[in-house]
Amino acid sequence: MATVNLTITNIAKGPRGVNAARGGTVLLDPGQTAEVEVTEAEAKDLSKEWFTVGKTGNGYEDMKRDELDALAKERGVDISEAKNKGDVIAALQLADEAKKD
Repeated sequence: MATVNLTITNIAKGPRGVNAARGGTVLLDPGQTAEVEVTEAEAKDLSKEWFTVGKTGNGYEDMKRDELDALAKERGVDISEAKNKGDVIAALQLADEAKKD
């Protein structure tokens, strides 16, 4: 069974689960990102309406600007001074770091 490590972000309005390759479900709250090892079949089946998926980083680079704006709004991240996609990503990353502390 071939597996792949992915960075998965829940962009849905409610919690969603991802089937991990080594058994069990990884539950992601809205806006939450996790590194998950999944089977190649699961990777192909991940809903684009519920998740953004990337092979590295936090998944933000793979999102469109409007998706990032919606995620920031949903998470209460101030992006009023963001001029471009990179600024929004930086604001989200700062919020992620603050959440870890």
